[in-house]
Amino acid sequence: IRIGEARNLRWIDLTPLTLDDGEMRVLLSVDGKTGKRDVVCNPNTETYFKRLMDFRVEELGIDKENFNMKENVFCKKDGSPVQSFKSGFISLLEKCDLRVSKSGEYRTIYSLRHTYATQRINEVSVYQLSVNMGTSVKMIEEFYSHAKVKDPEFAKSITKGNQKGSSEIPSFLK
Repeated sequence: IRIGEARNLRWIDLTPLTLDDGEMRVLLSVDGKTGKRDVVCNPNTETYFKRLMDFRVEELGIDKENFNMKENVFCKKDGSPVQSFKSGFISLLEKCDLRVSKSGEYRTIYSLRHTYATQRINEVSVYQLSVNMGTSVKMIEEFYSHAKVKDPEFAKSITKGNQKGSSEIPSFLK
């Protein structure tokens, strides 16, 4: 999800979704840059949301039954929504010595969305990814297709049925 969508996310916007095999996912109803949409979360995201809710219930000193489900998921102690995640994210990265990438670029909170797209593009169709991210297929192809081409499975499937390849790397490629 986008930063603005996270900022506006309320507990009431989380819905359980049971898959055919019985596994559970969290479905988020978000409202942001491209309007309202539903987003399927990765497996085990429910664990993270449960920890956040448990923390908030304890912070308020109330029973879960009295919890205000219309409250923002990401809020300050007084219940007002977090307006910026920037300084907290930068502080976290610095404490973990991850602020700067190997290529020398500063990581931002938007880097998380980019990482998600780069990882998922090799696992799902571009169309599915665009729907879940709330962006166009064109944008996915423009910004993330480089990751797909470098995936060995992509290379295998795109050349399937062609001549058999060698298992040796030619010396000029070493």
